[in-house]
Amino acid sequence: MRTVEGVVCRIFRILFPALVVALLPVAARADALERPTSAPLGGARQAEGVPGALSGAEAFVSLVLDGELADVASGVDLSAAELANTLLTDASVFVTANDTDGSADEAPGPGELTTAAAPPTHTDASSIFTLHSRPDMTLTILLDFDGHVTSNTQWNDHGVDIVSAPFDRDGNPGSLSPAEIAEIEAVWRIVAEDFAPFGVDVTTQDPGTEALRYAGGGDAEYGTRVVISPTDDWFGHGYGGVAYIKSFKSNSTPAFVFSNNLGTFKSVGDASSHESGHTLGLLHDGAPQKTYYSGHGVWGPIMGASYPRPLAQWSSGEYAGATNGQDDLAVVAKFLGYRTDDHGDTSSTATLLAGSGETSGFVGADDAVDVFAVDVSAGVIDVQLTPSSVVSSNLFASITIRDSNGTVIAAHTPDYVTSKSEPSTRPIDWVAHASSVVPDGRYTVEVRPAGLGTPSTGFSTYGSHGSYRLTVVAGAGYPPLSPRLPGQVRLTPIQPVRLADTRSGQGGSGRVAADGVLRVQVAGTVGIPGDVTAAALNVTAVGPDTGGFLTVYPCAETPPTTSTVNFAPGRDIANSTIATLAIDGYVCVYSSVATNVIVDLTAWFSPDAAAGMSATAARRVGDTRSGLGGSGRLAAGGVLTVATGDAGASAVALNVTAVGADEAGFLTVYPCGTVPPVASTVNFAAGEARPNNTIVAAAPDGLVCVFSSAAVDVIVDVTAAFSASGTLEYLPAAPQRLVDTRATGVVSAGGTIAFGVPSPGATAGAVSVNVTATGHDTDGFSTAFGCATQVPDASTLNQRLGEADANGAIVPTGVTSTGCVFTSSATNLIVDLNGWWVPAG
Repeated sequence: MRTVEGVVCRIFRILFPALVVALLPVAARADALERPTSAPLGGARQAEGVPGALSGAEAFVSLVLDGELADVASGVDLSAAELANTLLTDASVFVTANDTDGSADEAPGPGELTTAAAPPTHTDASSIFTLHSRPDMTLTILLDFDGHVTSNTQWNDHGVDIVSAPFDRDGNPGSLSPAEIAEIEAVWRIVAEDFAPFGVDVTTQDPGTEALRYAGGGDAEYGTRVVISPTDDWFGHGYGGVAYIKSFKSNSTPAFVFSNNLGTFKSVGDASSHESGHTLGLLHDGAPQKTYYSGHGVWGPIMGASYPRPLAQWSSGEYAGATNGQDDLAVVAKFLGYRTDDHGDTSSTATLLAGSGETSGFVGADDAVDVFAVDVSAGVIDVQLTPSSVVSSNLFASITIRDSNGTVIAAHTPDYVTSKSEPSTRPIDWVAHASSVVPDGRYTVEVRPAGLGTPSTGFSTYGSHGSYRLTVVAGAGYPPLSPRLPGQVRLTPIQPVRLADTRSGQGGSGRVAADGVLRVQVAGTVGIPGDVTAAALNVTAVGPDTGGFLTVYPCAETPPTTSTVNFAPGRDIANSTIATLAIDGYVCVYSSVATNVIVDLTAWFSPDAAAGMSATAARRVGDTRSGLGGSGRLAAGGVLTVATGDAGASAVALNVTAVGADEAGFLTVYPCGTVPPVASTVNFAAGEARPNNTIVAAAPDGLVCVFSSAAVDVIVDVTAAFSASGTLEYLPAAPQRLVDTRATGVVSAGGTIAFGVPSPGATAGAVSVNVTATGHDTDGFSTAFGCATQVPDASTLNQRLGEADANGAIVPTGVTSTGCVFTSSATNLIVDLNGWWVPAG
């Protein structure tokens, strides 16, 4: 087929494309004019990877001259006109000598990749090649990471086997590092989420070639292999992936994803779904002058170039300027079928809930609504809807509550999708919440796919499919589910007490898995009153598998886009925070990676507590390096006694720093005159400077003591005092991000940033914040302070090269509602709000 002889034919090949282009619709014609029309795709590289393949106008002319345009088009479910338009407008599509179509997809450029943090660590390395999304399905998409030899397929027309090396990032292809194992799981999660609406198992477990081969007739067990490998020299460098179009049933012909040309697990995952889509008959989602549309806002199409977007969905070409109107869902469903509906669609077929509690579901591609019924005694019905996965979710959804007559009594469609960037790997975040006070009766709750904005500014309901969690609180005496901002509260300091330690199972939980959550009861346990609404906690990550972060938040909320503790692999790192509790008295700790977690309590906040706060500029009261406070370097097992200067205070807020320890160890801060508790305040490595803030009860004369397990210098700064005469009370908040300079640029060495504080309805005298430094070019320190004052002779955190460092602080804000952070070394600064300190009401 691929030969055209004679002068006439050569002239025809030159002139005929121009004639066709002239007859094409204007939108297609504009794109065609920008495309090369004579050279095979990729030149010699393409010829090496796919012998005899042609692309663009040359492929089109050759098909026309041989009278095969219609036959080849029907093989990929296109009309002759549609295939002609595709070849003349999409330079990535090629046609081989045996009349099959494929796509050679360009690797993304440097500006087209996301800046993603390390993915969550896989909890069991031995099971990384046994992952299944839906093991009960007989159709399979195999993500093949462990190397493959491709023989006797359409790729082997040149008669040579293709030997693909195992997935590798560190130059050691013979073994997988923890980071590589984590990336494999993250890629699998992305592809599994993209194909969750269909009847297919996305797996990393190779069932063998024969199990993937389609034998024809009634064969119901087959699939496609996606080889994910750095090996691309057989095809030609510069491609992200290649696949034959509509090859899902074609004799186990694999698709390929070239991982070394893709920067992150997000890109590898998106490319794997993209190439899998080609094997099922999908073509590119483009835009005028663009083969691949990269999307807009947080959204991008899977069959475009969704690499820079946190939310990738299937598309039907609804956005402005779309060049492909394929119904992605319908095309894929021809091969895979749709997922079976898991909940009823009407009030008569609704899934009956047993009252208050949590259930799960899935909104599928042909599943317009899930309906639940709940019987409510006179009182409240309160419903909260969130996506199940905080790693990869394509779902965006709304909730509607109706009474027995079908009347809507409450509804909510979220009006935001928050992009998740470093240090989080979660792609999107949203929550739908609706509640109402109701009489006795049966009520229905509807979960529906939702869109955001218009298809050209956001996205429609078309691709919003995925699993969700539905939490219902119903009946007399139940408060609303979602935590409301509690009223102002005061402080009660205590001897530090341990609430949870996953190493021993204290608190009822073992080691927290990657993307896992630890629930910790605070109010109503170990002598703590039931009306406590916030708590001063010291939270420690112990022995994490890889670098990551912990986020402390009220359990009824979706984990927010904030971090509390940032840590490097294997490091024991602590940070203190004032945590807002959920209405049931619990606090949750989300972990991005597998780690043990310790939670210690040093004070609680409640309406009837005695102590208010007096804010002050940070001041240094102890430094063993200079003898400030009357003591030299602490020996292992030694105790430093510090006079805080607040003799009438029942508690003080301190920033305590360990400097230059001989070996790894910990500091414990406690009121002098008592026995050191089983709790730690600062965990440090040998030689480093490691701070942590704490609120600790003070002895009657204002003395606090610091115990050290290793020889170390200690610095103590006072940031606030608490007493019955304190004029500021605490107003808890759900954590929220105030500033993140990664979006605006690195803060230069010696620079200062200001952060505005949202109003709680009163002028806040101070705020409790968490400050993070990341991406610094050298060691240094940062200090949070009130902008109206000079930078104090104290530090909030010490940044260490190669680590993201965080610490809490109480920052006076005054009438301007503004705080400042100074940094001694160039770094990015992040400030998260935990709550306000407001005048006593």
